[in-house]
Amino acid sequence: GPLLLHMASSAAVVLGWCGTAGHAPGGVNCVDAHGTTVLHRLAAAGLRGAVAAFMRSAGPGLDVHRKDAAGYTASDLAGCVRALMRA
Repeated sequence: GPLLLHMASSAAVVLGWCGTAGHAPGGVNCVDAHGTTVLHRLAAAGLRGAVAAFMRSAGPGLDVHRKDAAGYTASDLAGCVRALMRA
């Protein structure tokens, strides 16, 4: 609902701030040990509204083509979720 969308939007803003302050290298593109970004996690969870809110708030620095350690983009993961939901 609206709270989730607000949280996704806020996450993008906070990561952007942390990136410029040097606290989260990569800012909105920061990754965990598996190369997974927040965008990857939202997409893999099938949270389309949250993905859209995060992308709008992240700004032009968001790398939507970034691949995780397994070689998947957030779009690849979102496609897998959609395919699984249709199965």
